[in-house]
Amino acid sequence: MSSPLIAVDLGNSRLKFGLFEGTIASSGLPTPSRLLEVGNDEWDGARVLSWLPPKLSQLRWIIGSVNRESQAVVLRWIMEQQLSGAIPGGPDPHNSVQTLDQNDLGLTIRVDHPERVG
Repeated sequence: MSSPLIAVDLGNSRLKFGLFEGTIASSGLPTPSRLLEVGNDEWDGARVLSWLPPKLSQLRWIIGSVNRESQAVVLRWIMEQQLSGAIPGGPDPHNSVQTLDQNDLGLTIRVDHPERVG
């Protein structure tokens, strides 16, 4: 079984978190076992912490964002929680968090500011 994964979508108005556990079936797209959605102005790290299942020994994060300010806040929160031991992060917390942007997805976006497209 692979490490649980939190997929995070940080948009301009909403923050969405999905927990994916176990292996991905070859017959389709994975379905999150838990979802959390909050408005950007409702960010509360304690709410995310209470949403996570208890007693995780490992946890990976993949973050996609068009909102750099929210991304910085969430990344800082994850690092603080990992370093304090509140959530697992392994010996090097930076190895358990991956950020994505349009370049990682191999998409050509023909707009003036592709980094702002969600």
